[in-house]
Amino acid sequence: MDSIKPDLIKIKNIAPKAWADFEDFYQTNHPAYFSDPKLNPENIPFEMLLGLLLRYFIENGVEWDVSNTEYGMLPETLLEVFESYEKVISHYS
Repeated sequence: MDSIKPDLIKIKNIAPKAWADFEDFYQTNHPAYFSDPKLNPENIPFEMLLGLLLRYFIENGVEWDVSNTEYGMLPETLLEVFESYEKVISHYS
């Protein structure tokens, strides 16, 4: 299985409020990890980031169907999920 990496810069540009909300979630739930630059979401392997993202989306009621998505397509679908969630956050802000 090839290593994949989502385009987090693109996600931050397309969904800045949703990404900031995710960072708040990460910092609140894992403060010791967040303070270490090596464990920043941008630096950890996708497989580790995947777990954090799943918990974040589950706690916010956002559906991201990773079970039925081809592994190589996960970064693309992640972008779509963040883009959709950005609209939700923007609507209620």
